[in-house]
Amino acid sequence: MQIDLSPIPSLCDGNFDTVAYLKGDVYVFKQSYIWKFDRDFVLENDFPMKVSQVFPNLPKRFERIDAVYQIPYEDEIVFFSGSEYITYDIRGPIYTAYNITRYTYDPDVVKIDAAMVWCK
Repeated sequence: MQIDLSPIPSLCDGNFDTVAYLKGDVYVFKQSYIWKFDRDFVLENDFPMKVSQVFPNLPKRFERIDAVYQIPYEDEIVFFSGSEYITYDIRGPIYTAYNITRYTYDPDVVKIDAAMVWCK
């Protein structure tokens, strides 16, 4: 078993990779870590945590998340990392990772760095 001894990045420095509202909570992603805040913006116990601890079974190459959103009225979350995306639910990845050109149908898009859902 390999132990990660790299320091936990500071939220105070800014430079987040992405921030998302998922499952009723606010998640801040930075490097390979996640901070989870409740509806009152109180940091949840045991956070920050590694992405792999919060979302087990994501492919290792999804350790750093560029963008993420939850599909409205579903338990599915879409993660973007580098040139790939994957759909995930509480059981783990639903599908294999795909190149984002399949998501956007635009061959000029090489990375998604922000995503949000705007719905009633």
